[in-house]
Amino acid sequence: MSKVLRRIMLAVLVIAGIIAGYRSIQDSTVPLDSLLAFSTAEDGYTILSWYDGDQTVIAHVGRNGSADKSVRFRTESGDSMYNIKGVASGGRYTYVLRNRVNRYDGTLQGQELMVVDFGGFRGKTQKVFELTGEEGYEYGWVNASGDTITLIAVDEYETEAVRESYEFGTVLEDTLSLRNTRTYPLAAGEGIYKAMANSTDLVYISDSGKIYRADEENVQEVYPARTLETLMYPTWIAYAESGYIYFQEHETGNVSRLNLENGEEETVLSGSSPFSGSSLYTPRDVVAMSMSNLNTFSALVKDSQSGSFQILVSQEGSMHVIRAVKYGWVFVAGNFLGNWFLFAAAGEILIGLLALFAVSIRGGHTIMERLVSATIPLLVLTMALFGMISYQYYRGAIEDNFVKQAVDEGNMLSALFGQESFNEIEYPYDYSGEAYTYLSQQLATRDLYSRVIYYENGELYIGVDAGSPCFYPFDILMNTGIEDLYRQAALTGEEVTGTIRDQLGERLVCITPVGGLSGDTVYLLESGVYTSNITSYTSTFVKDFVIVCVAFLIIVMVVLLILFYQILFPIGEIKRNMQLFADGDRSIRIHMASEDELTGIAQVFNKMADDIDVQILNLQRLSETYYRFVPPSIISRLGQNNLGSLTLGSNVRGDFAVLNVRLYLEDTTDLERTEKLVNRFFNTVNRFGQQSGIISIVDDANLQSMMLICQNGVESAIVTALTVLARIDADNKLYGEEEQLNTVFVLDQTDVYFGICGDEERYIPVVLAPEFENLLSHGEFLRQMGSRFLMTAAAYRNAAGIDSYAHRYIGHLTAEELDVGLYDIYDDRSADQIRLMRQTQHVFDKAMDLYEKEYYYEAKNMFAMVLRENQQDMAARYYIFRCEALQNRK
Repeated sequence: MSKVLRRIMLAVLVIAGIIAGYRSIQDSTVPLDSLLAFSTAEDGYTILSWYDGDQTVIAHVGRNGSADKSVRFRTESGDSMYNIKGVASGGRYTYVLRNRVNRYDGTLQGQELMVVDFGGFRGKTQKVFELTGEEGYEYGWVNASGDTITLIAVDEYETEAVRESYEFGTVLEDTLSLRNTRTYPLAAGEGIYKAMANSTDLVYISDSGKIYRADEENVQEVYPARTLETLMYPTWIAYAESGYIYFQEHETGNVSRLNLENGEEETVLSGSSPFSGSSLYTPRDVVAMSMSNLNTFSALVKDSQSGSFQILVSQEGSMHVIRAVKYGWVFVAGNFLGNWFLFAAAGEILIGLLALFAVSIRGGHTIMERLVSATIPLLVLTMALFGMISYQYYRGAIEDNFVKQAVDEGNMLSALFGQESFNEIEYPYDYSGEAYTYLSQQLATRDLYSRVIYYENGELYIGVDAGSPCFYPFDILMNTGIEDLYRQAALTGEEVTGTIRDQLGERLVCITPVGGLSGDTVYLLESGVYTSNITSYTSTFVKDFVIVCVAFLIIVMVVLLILFYQILFPIGEIKRNMQLFADGDRSIRIHMASEDELTGIAQVFNKMADDIDVQILNLQRLSETYYRFVPPSIISRLGQNNLGSLTLGSNVRGDFAVLNVRLYLEDTTDLERTEKLVNRFFNTVNRFGQQSGIISIVDDANLQSMMLICQNGVESAIVTALTVLARIDADNKLYGEEEQLNTVFVLDQTDVYFGICGDEERYIPVVLAPEFENLLSHGEFLRQMGSRFLMTAAAYRNAAGIDSYAHRYIGHLTAEELDVGLYDIYDDRSADQIRLMRQTQHVFDKAMDLYEKEYYYEAKNMFAMVLRENQQDMAARYYIFRCEALQNRK
């Protein structure tokens, strides 16, 4: 991995960390503007539920607003969507009642009880139970006390309620055990908004704003149970003790203790008096309440200035205000690490793909690989960009279509129900009237989810809504974002479209205002469609688009591969012909039938090939000239491949077997005959020298001496010398007496320096063998020995097979800085001469021994004996005269 790439990837990690940190800080705070449910819990904690992206969160929130524990589940799964109906805390466990509905039209598919454990280090879903109540009944409320859970369900006509009591984990771990079931009658036509158990009875607030107590036989109205001149209805109810409940009256905000037997009320908290420990909020500010007792509760209040929700938490009279929920450090750290990993992985993968893309383009082994490597990513990127743009346009078109559908539905509703129809519904008690019944039945038949909200005196009230009480404050839905949309429609008098998300799910809605003239009440008709329908259409589009893209890419790649092959095939032919040319076929020329750039390349190649042929011819001629001066064997010995790689001063030193061969000419030989003899001499020596891998260098200005460096050792030198002598003897028989070649070989094993000298225009090989040259300087002595092949003692010691050749020791040549033993190799002589020399060799060797011991007289006599037997023995003759001279001197 290159240093630049490592730095880029490190920068990606840092940037990903910064983005993840920013996102984690943003996500760590949850505003209380859209809640699904809440419940008071032990030790001053509150259970809150809200949406977080595509998930629903159930959190365990402390008095400081810190959500130290939470659990999550996907709001949508397959074709289903989960809606929170209620939450109740029973000590260690929290019980969540949720509906499973069709995500496209809100049709109920089933109900579940979710058991959440907040008793450990972090929250976890302990168990989820599928609720299978009586057919036609729907669970709407959950209460809890310790391990006992109470579920309350009503039939579809709201005429009968069922209360089921369960125990969790008391019989078997993680099991729900049914304790008892009770059935209660409900007041006809009054509906039911909130319900709870009190002893063996059922207490509930009706959709008409009344409180009822029901036993298994009868149902009794306990509040208001009388005709009132002012608007008075309960906002919430809470358990006080057996036979008593707490409730809040909406108009005054007073919290009263209600006797369920006789309906007597006792005000325990004044609606205008601040809560104990809080100077900002009074009971009148409470929107919803979850109470254990008067001093321990969690209340949802609305700030009149900011319009946002806040939660009052009272623990045994100690009051705290939660203005926003903050996740605990464990969640924030985990969220940061998760985001960092995702962002870093995405960045690193992107950088890796870009690097791979660049490497594949630059480092492909073939042009086809590079073209394919470049084309596929670009095609995929193009299709992805096209898909994103198409998706945006398609989704926009689908949204516009659904918006139009919602707008048309709103216009239809405003045409069907005039202002007069809504004027008859002004109080909760009107829930049981004919106007409300008619409107609710008509709205229930619409294909789109529809409801009516009232805007009066700057406040929003629930008008006609199947899931909410009549003419209650809109705040009980705990969603300020929806309020803003309704207020915009009410104040502008124009239809408003947008997206809302509440307990029922996410919907694309149109809010159509009706009425509102001269300060009258504005009736807001909401008609909406679940956004899951849009997602369904777009998901189908994405699937179809992916399939089409894959098929398109396959077809395009096949076509491109064919086109690439058609384009690259001539290039392959050009490459093949070039390779043949490079392999030595200089006759190759490229012929193209097309008239494109490749034809130009072929023409350039053909011209280049012609030029190369001319250059090669010139170089061959030049090389032949140079090789006359610098043999290829010298170039190889100098460690080079060709003449061009040689430089002045190139040299090598080594211990080699060196032959010197000298041509002896008569002084009376004329120039023409000398030239012929020298040419014969060079041709013969070079021809046999090259066959033996010998480096031959001219060693004499008169061209009558050559130095032969025998790279294969003494044995090779002996064979070469004897072969050349045999060739010369054979050739001499073909010529006259004046054209005979007379040569002498001297063989030594010595240090040799050879290299290149000259100038930039001409290289001349030079061989330096100082000791050998010192020996050759005594040519007169060597000539007197009468031998055509002399070998030094150093060469003799390195000749492993010397005994296979006829030879004899002929003494030492002693001079200044020179003391060399010499041997005569007479294997080149005729058979008669070899026989005579072998017959006299014993006497000759004895004479040499006496000579070297300075017994000159005795040595002379023995040399004379050798000479009498072989009168052509020049060495014996030389030593006879030498012994006489030394004897006289002595």
